[in-house]
Amino acid sequence: MLGEMKNGLFPNLGQGDNAAYNSADASLWFFWALQQYELMTGKRNEIWKNYGKYMTGIIDNFARGTLNNIKMHDNGLLWSGEPGKAVTWMDAVVNGKPVTPRSGYAVEINALWYNAVCYTLELAKGNNNKSFVAKWTDWPEKFRQSFTESFWDQQKGYLADYVTGETKDWAVRPNMLFAVSLPYSPVDQHIKSSVLNFVQQELLTPRGLRTLSPKNSAYKGTYFGNQEERDLAYHQGTVWPWLLGAFADAHFKLYGKKAKKLVKAIFDTFEEVMTEAGIGTISEVYDGDPPYKAGGAISQAWNIAELLRIKWMLDNTDIYMKYVKQKSAKGQL
Repeated sequence: MLGEMKNGLFPNLGQGDNAAYNSADASLWFFWALQQYELMTGKRNEIWKNYGKYMTGIIDNFARGTLNNIKMHDNGLLWSGEPGKAVTWMDAVVNGKPVTPRSGYAVEINALWYNAVCYTLELAKGNNNKSFVAKWTDWPEKFRQSFTESFWDQQKGYLADYVTGETKDWAVRPNMLFAVSLPYSPVDQHIKSSVLNFVQQELLTPRGLRTLSPKNSAYKGTYFGNQEERDLAYHQGTVWPWLLGAFADAHFKLYGKKAKKLVKAIFDTFEEVMTEAGIGTISEVYDGDPPYKAGGAISQAWNIAELLRIKWMLDNTDIYMKYVKQKSAKGQL
């Protein structure tokens, strides 16, 4: 995969001459994957030795600007996308137009960006990379201020989904959850709690999180019809199970071991689910409305991977909570 990297971007489809570089978040998830590797193995120094140059390379490319109009602005926030392109994970396109146009400062892209830079700083300090540390050490504080000013509204009680200039999109979507769930969070405890409450009240179902609140006029509660009709509903209310991983992370971070009861209750519902569509597996998506009928592919890697990670959290809660507390003590959560 690293061999296919181009200007700091991983391809989201294909390889070689057929590779498509249309994803703003794939490279940022790479940092999260390394954090999970550290959690599971403890091989912190090995990560920097083997991947440090790729980590700093991605950050440098994103900071100065790369494909898909991805570039860090003077306020520290990361801009991505341009009219007519869908570069976040909500990438459905119908008749050449994104169903959920999110060009600008996308909330989860910026949460991932903050997590990526802060994790790289953590490892760079531990490995005496003075040039990177000198360049980025003051950045996190500036970013946190910009992020809160741009995305948070005290009266609304949740984060905007994306910001373009003076325009803020206040659709209640699960993307804001990543500002709470990732190992490094740019928001304070009050905002974390408020965001998680909103997500739980409006988006949580027994099958995962809705991609849009039912209170929104654009909400589509069923995923059916021809290709165009399904694409129009794909991220407009349809439920994605993989988002439960971030939901579990956020709950454990905020509520400690008390979160285990709710997380386990949600996880246990999938025992029955695995007998309904693809036997022994989890479907790609589910309807946002009861009875949450399965749709899309009969087996989806994202969903299975995150449910397995949740199982690991439940089976190794003491280890996981020790990791959370260690990071929190360093001011990283």
